[in-house]
Amino acid sequence: MKDKDFEKKKQSQTDDFTWDDGYEQEETPEASETEDLFEEPRRERLQLIYPDEPVSKKEVPVTEHKRNTKKARRSYKKGLLWALVLLCAVIIAGFIFSDTFREMMKYRTSYTLWEAGDKMDLAAENTRVSGVLDGLILSGGADGISAYDQDQNMVWNVSYKMTNPVLEINGQYAMIVDVGGKHAVVCNNQGQVYTAQTQKTILTGSINAEGWITLISEEALEHDIIVFSKDGAQVLKRVTNGSIDGQPMTAVLSDDCKKLVSAYVAYNSSKLSGRVIFFDLSVSGGTYTDRISANFVYEDTIITDLYLDGDSCAAIGDNLMLGYDISGIPAEKWKKELTNQIGAAAFSDGFYTVIYAEELSHTQETLKNQLVMYNLQGEVLYQKALENPSYLQTFGSHVVYGEGRSYVCVDVKGRSEWFYNALEDVQAFYPVKDGETVLKVSGSSVQLMNIVSAETQEDEE
Repeated sequence: MKDKDFEKKKQSQTDDFTWDDGYEQEETPEASETEDLFEEPRRERLQLIYPDEPVSKKEVPVTEHKRNTKKARRSYKKGLLWALVLLCAVIIAGFIFSDTFREMMKYRTSYTLWEAGDKMDLAAENTRVSGVLDGLILSGGADGISAYDQDQNMVWNVSYKMTNPVLEINGQYAMIVDVGGKHAVVCNNQGQVYTAQTQKTILTGSINAEGWITLISEEALEHDIIVFSKDGAQVLKRVTNGSIDGQPMTAVLSDDCKKLVSAYVAYNSSKLSGRVIFFDLSVSGGTYTDRISANFVYEDTIITDLYLDGDSCAAIGDNLMLGYDISGIPAEKWKKELTNQIGAAAFSDGFYTVIYAEELSHTQETLKNQLVMYNLQGEVLYQKALENPSYLQTFGSHVVYGEGRSYVCVDVKGRSEWFYNALEDVQAFYPVKDGETVLKVSGSSVQLMNIVSAETQEDEE
């Protein structure tokens, strides 16, 4: 009985099973025998439809929605990018039209001077002198001179009494000479080295890199050219008479202390002449002599400046520039006739710089307001036209020139190092030992100035 019931039950279950005609089975193609086993499976895109949220007829398809979203994002990015471009353009335009940018373009440098500390206020005296000696700031006047470090701490002080002190620095030595008085003081970074005394009134003086000084003094028509060694001993005294020899204008001593060059102006009843005289100071029998080794005469010329550098010598007159080779017997190597008056001239390491003024009456060519750098062979190193030349100074391998109250420092190739627009006249700039700081002397004060980026200065303002 059980078996029959089971069979009936089994048959009834089978008879109740029915196929769903709505279901369609996808045919799976059989892989061929030559099918590549390593072929990547095909990727098909699935579109899911949620039965609870039927798609309306007006609804944007998914792909178009994504496309519109991307367009919106690109439009936003473009807008942001344009906003940044416009902002940068405004900033750049503002900088271009700023005074700082114009100055940078004019002088082709992005560096200027900026205060490094407080001003060092000085007594308002016309006799005030300042400079930099081996990293020390020198400042003095008629009563003495003091040396300060960069933190304005006094290192040493030297007292004296002078009517018109003039400071000249060469290497490790400084000379303060009383023009119109009768003595000079020589110092180094430790303080006073020696004092030189004269019998006649001092007209001018110079110092070489070894601390030897040369003084020119006069009384009536008599003149002395006196040389003092670095220990203060008088080693040479040459006495001349103005009516016979002329008046000495300047004199310089070579760094090896063996050659002395002087320039004289001689007058007679009808004309004047300039003379450049070379002296051999070689020691003979333990004493210095003033043997003349060469003498050059130039008619209608006044020699005002001399410069020695090694075996070369340069001389500047009112209408001539001259160059000499002094390696043996001094010989004239070149001569240049000037077309313009000399407004200013300055010498430095192996070159000299001239700013020309009005044209001379007998010339057609003009160099008025031209700044020209020459080497000691008379060759032009750099030339520039200035609008309103007001200042000239040289130190090391650099030149500082002024146009009104705008000052520019360039090297011997004319490349700008820095510019500075001052609110008052500047008497001098001196580089400090670190090479990144400049001492500015202005009015009755001195101040250390850092060489900084002009953009940085503008930001700080």
